[in-house]
Amino acid sequence: MLKVITLITKYILVALAALLFASCNHAINLNSIEGSGNVTTEKRTVEGNFKSIEVNNNIDVVIEQSDRTEILVEADDNLQKHITTKVENGTLIISFDKNSFINIGSKKV
Repeated sequence: MLKVITLITKYILVALAALLFASCNHAINLNSIEGSGNVTTEKRTVEGNFKSIEVNNNIDVVIEQSDRTEILVEADDNLQKHITTKVENGTLIISFDKNSFINIGSKKV
């Protein structure tokens, strides 16, 4: 009888642990967005001059010297609208308005 109670207790603990981890994962990804896999490039205008760049979130930035000032954002098409590029107090700020990305092909500026 004691073996049966121990076995049932183990199954209940495993089930509770699985439920706990599953709910934690859902809470963490609540404000996440999943990439569509369709990578596009969007050309953005620069509103004002900047002397420095600030990057928030996990975004790769490639800087190339040129006589033109332009911003190209390469990301999954459904992520483009969530990547913001703005100039404030002489700083180009590149950020993402969600907490994290899931399954993305690229997010390069």
